[in-house]
Amino acid sequence: MKLMTLNIWGGRVGREIVLNFLKQQASEIDLFCFQEVYSASEHSDFKDDLEKDPRYPKGAVTDFYGHLKQALPQFEGMHSESFLVDDYKIPAPFGLAMFVKKGLSVIERGTHEIFKLDEEPYLGLSDGVRLWNRLLQYVTLPYQNSSLTVFNLHGLYTGGGKDDEPGRLQQSLRIREFFTQHPGEKILCGDFNLNPHTESMKLLENGMKNLIKDFGVTSTRSHYYPKQSKFADYILLTPNIEVKKFEVMQEPVSDHLPLYLDFV
Repeated sequence: MKLMTLNIWGGRVGREIVLNFLKQQASEIDLFCFQEVYSASEHSDFKDDLEKDPRYPKGAVTDFYGHLKQALPQFEGMHSESFLVDDYKIPAPFGLAMFVKKGLSVIERGTHEIFKLDEEPYLGLSDGVRLWNRLLQYVTLPYQNSSLTVFNLHGLYTGGGKDDEPGRLQQSLRIREFFTQHPGEKILCGDFNLNPHTESMKLLENGMKNLIKDFGVTSTRSHYYPKQSKFADYILLTPNIEVKKFEVMQEPVSDHLPLYLDFV
């Protein structure tokens, strides 16, 4: 089975650039996990006005999930809304997306809340940073004589770096707690927004293989990301999963690089 995870960055590098790359990968991939995906297809009458608004993230595509569904017709898609961008009176759901190749048997799919904004009234955020509730998106598939649950994560970001803080520690604890509800093998992937040395990461790594560490990866960011910290994206998996190939793909389709995993 083959998996790819990518923070799409709202499609800012260019809609067709991102979609063409994913189309090229689609024949080989069984499961895509995406972060930072807007889903405003049902509000397409307003999307042009929103995308031209100078306050809106430059280049972001408000209906990228709709374009993904069109580009990946051989997959079943699922979008999980983390928050609704409504600052401009134009609804633009924003969140996570998973695409499972049609024909694969799905036991369960869903989302689980791992950070609640009303529990953490953060003050002193960096300019332009906005907090929202964080979700863990997941799908469970038959795997060997058991099951496999793949979790798609876009971790908490406050603008102050990627080290430990109460919200991140609580987030990791909630993820670990949710793991206990899903017996069988597990893969946790996505943009964790964590540095590798943090206690928040150690909580997630417990009993898991960290492919970023195991393969000596030094960066998961493309040239579009100018900051010094080059760690954000990870794939963790339970030890019984055999890795055939792991790669940080050097395709600049986002400010993050795609992570590719082939496993049995």
